[in-house]
Amino acid sequence: MAMTDEQLKSMWHSTIAPAKLQAEGSQLNREMNDKLLKFDRTIRARDIRENLSAVIVIIFFSIAVFKAGPLVSKIASVLVIAWAALTIYITISVKRYRVKDASLPLLQYLKQYRLYIAKEKHLLDTVLWWYILPAYICIVLFSIGYNNWITIIGGTAMAIFIYWLNKYSAREYFKPLLHNLDEEIADLEGY
Repeated sequence: MAMTDEQLKSMWHSTIAPAKLQAEGSQLNREMNDKLLKFDRTIRARDIRENLSAVIVIIFFSIAVFKAGPLVSKIASVLVIAWAALTIYITISVKRYRVKDASLPLLQYLKQYRLYIAKEKHLLDTVLWWYILPAYICIVLFSIGYNNWITIIGGTAMAIFIYWLNKYSAREYFKPLLHNLDEEIADLEGY
């Protein structure tokens, strides 16, 4: 059965809970709603970028498993594939916390959305352990196989930059958004 344009639009809009948030009139201030919309778009773009990159990495290193010369580079290629698959799994697994029902009472909606943002922030706070170190170890192993120290130096610089960028985002964007949500929730609870 083919879906009509209206059904497709309805399905697409239902996945963007903040965009459809009309909860309890205008209780949620416009600024907060705009922040939630921006957050949602940013996370979607990041997830698409990360997952697409991971798929490309999986394809490239799947070929490298068979084409790479040194054994250590082949082992590193298998580890890179596992790391890229883990990255996809982690970014997708956090989506289960997204608020999918925009018709929830406002307080419940904000609490669930706060949990989702906190989970996303946790990814940034722990990026060193699940993202940077595994990738860095794989880059070093692969490069050692080819005695390519330039790649190791470049990988080190990139790892430091990615770490800094994630910590900066957690501090400058996620922490204030969580604080604003806490204030909105406290206002609604009457504290």
